[in-house]
Amino acid sequence: FFLAVPTMLAVTVKKIYDIYKENPALLNGENIKTYLVGNLVAFVVAVLAIKFFINYLTKHGFKLFGYYRIIVGAILLSMYFAGYNMVMA
Repeated sequence: FFLAVPTMLAVTVKKIYDIYKENPALLNGENIKTYLVGNLVAFVVAVLAIKFFINYLTKHGFKLFGYYRIIVGAILLSMYFAGYNMVMA
């Protein structure tokens, strides 16, 4: 999560720069407030989700995740060998 922050920041700055080049009127004060509130809410939700998952893993470990991966893998392999089209659109 923390390693993704600089990358996401760089992508956001580039997107804002591209929007500014195409249509500077979109970056008015009201839209900037909306962008900032959206980023703040996304950050808070991400921190809460990470806290929840760390607490869950501390108590329960990866056992349930391991079972899930084995079951989903078996289902996907049987679908593949049964001839289902596994192409994602």
